[in-house]
Amino acid sequence: MKEFKNKTELLQYAEQAETLTFGEIASSDRLDNVRLKGGLGQFIEESYFGYEVNSNKEADFANLGVELKVTPVRELKSGKLSAKERLVLNIINYEEEYLNAFKTSSFWVKNSELLIMFYLWRSEWKRSEYPIIKSMLHTFSEKDLLIIEQDWKIIIDKIKAGKAHELSEGDTNYLGAATKGSSNKSLRKQPFNSVQAMQRAYSLKQSYMTALVRSIITKQDIANATSLKTKAKIVEKLSPVIKDIEVLRHKNFDDYVVELFTKFKGWTRKELVEYFNIINKDGKRPKHVNYLIVQQILGVGGNSQEVHAQEFEKANIVVKTVELNNGSTPIESLKICEIIDFNDIANVEWEDSPLFERLESTKFLFVVFDKIDDKIVVLKKAKFWSMPVSDLEGTVKYVWNQEKSKLNKGVQLTYKKTASKKGYEIFNNLIELKDDQIIHIRPSAAKSQYCAPYRDNDNKLMNNARQLPVSANWIDRPPELMNELQDDWMTKQAFWLNNNYIFEEIKE
Repeated sequence: MKEFKNKTELLQYAEQAETLTFGEIASSDRLDNVRLKGGLGQFIEESYFGYEVNSNKEADFANLGVELKVTPVRELKSGKLSAKERLVLNIINYEEEYLNAFKTSSFWVKNSELLIMFYLWRSEWKRSEYPIIKSMLHTFSEKDLLIIEQDWKIIIDKIKAGKAHELSEGDTNYLGAATKGSSNKSLRKQPFNSVQAMQRAYSLKQSYMTALVRSIITKQDIANATSLKTKAKIVEKLSPVIKDIEVLRHKNFDDYVVELFTKFKGWTRKELVEYFNIINKDGKRPKHVNYLIVQQILGVGGNSQEVHAQEFEKANIVVKTVELNNGSTPIESLKICEIIDFNDIANVEWEDSPLFERLESTKFLFVVFDKIDDKIVVLKKAKFWSMPVSDLEGTVKYVWNQEKSKLNKGVQLTYKKTASKKGYEIFNNLIELKDDQIIHIRPSAAKSQYCAPYRDNDNKLMNNARQLPVSANWIDRPPELMNELQDDWMTKQAFWLNNNYIFEEIKE
């Protein structure tokens, strides 16, 4: 094993690997073995730093208190960089960890300082072709650490309450409890309940890692590591919700955010618009004004349908405004996950699906308004929410598997004549709101389309359909419409949270 006298020497050695591909670091058939246990991190440990992989409680470079992590970065179509995945740290021992204080916890002892080596991932490359693009010594900022300590306490409190089996990444902000394995072999004992819990590891959320990537990796770093062109993209500088970190020394982050809304509880939307002077350039009230009100209360930015804040970006907190109907069930359901590709249902396992990832790792901030009548809308409250594990692994998983089966057998599409301008409507057999199963699937496009992308008479690209994994089973489709209503295409769809389910989750 290579020895390092200090952290500077360690970092300098790691930086020598920048621009090198894994294949250039060491030639090995192991690289392209996708079943390689430990993956590329293990490869770097053994081939570059020269030490055997271990499960020691102390950090990898114990004399320096530094843990090594190797993690991928990918480029989005927008040109922005993103972490490809969460950063998995050490396994949580349910039977021991609750006995520790934060500064003596296995998380802190092993991960208080990280040597992170980022590599660039592209789908068309072999693993031996991935280049190292950046190495850094990461210590948590004072503000981040205060939030991470709060997260750690939330995880420990669940263990102490005998609810380790109910842990979810959505419980916390920056530090998550990620599942490690998905079979019965991955179940572990917990100290305060006879129910076994899924094995989990501490992890830094993908959203936290993305914020870190965007703060330290430059376009030049990418260019140095690859000869392929990279897109230039200015990343929006986000405002923080917490303006003074002293707040976090005596108040939980979530509680502080909720209290910001409590100050305006009972205010009408008209009063809030006037108070914050929310108007368009033409002097009129903007559409989607609820999100603009939320931004003003939090003191951050965003757009007409999103709220952007430093802490929310790192914590994968998604703001959704909910408008009750005079104290009862909201009229609208909430879109939670676009179905970008039907193969993301048909050809993957539940734990690898975008829907599972979305609901398991996302924390929602529901800001609740109440429409008393056509003229009066009142701010009621704000509430942080993540889907309970019992719902995620129960009803939602069951529904997802049912829809997977339908897609793999061929979704049923039924043609029906109507008095509309088009003259017909297409119905499918995917789950509906009326089925009352927490989630449903419905279109996510302004116009329906059942054919491959094309350009209309105005040369506008019509791209409102996605290809099906198996040809659809059509009922009553007129032969003359077969070019318009094709076998292998269906209008874009999305998963939605049922409005009645949302109401039950947010009501007093």
